[in-house]
Amino acid sequence: VTIHGTSGVNVDTVFAVDIKNHAFFFEDGSERGNTVVNCVAMKVRNLMGQHLKMHDRTPAGFWLANPDNIIVGNSASDIQGVGLWNAFSDQV
Repeated sequence: VTIHGTSGVNVDTVFAVDIKNHAFFFEDGSERGNTVVNCVAMKVRNLMGQHLKMHDRTPAGFWLANPDNIIVGNSASDIQGVGLWNAFSDQV
């Protein structure tokens, strides 16, 4: 599930299983006011050499680029990287 340049999206009870790179992905940091609740990221794998960007080298169940989103009641398991990656910018 990729949320890119979007605000106000509600993602509820989605199961992402057997995924390459990121299961739930807030792409560039402009995403605000979105909600991801009761979702599952499971069996997320690295593409091994097939990376479009640097962040693709470490798979994540939930990859967040802006803290102005609601992420509640989710779970990540069997991730070949990190369950929750907060990739917040140093710039405001």
